[in-house]
Amino acid sequence: MIVLSTIGLMVVGLNLLDGSIELRRLGHVGATGTPFRFTLVIVGYGFCWAMTILGWICLRSEWKMNYRPRAKLPFERQDFRRSL
Repeated sequence: MIVLSTIGLMVVGLNLLDGSIELRRLGHVGATGTPFRFTLVIVGYGFCWAMTILGWICLRSEWKMNYRPRAKLPFERQDFRRSL
């Protein structure tokens, strides 16, 4: 479900329904004119989403960790006990 929603966000967010992207630095990148650059933009956008999701997973797992030391049980062995 996450993969499908990510692909959907890429399609709608980059306005890929017409097969072209308008970028601020690269200008107009179309699927028909420059397919390699178009593919790089799509892969980069997907990589950005993947790293964002991985960051949230790492943050969540770190947040749940307990760094406090374990409680020590009383040390009592019967063979070392002295009788008075």
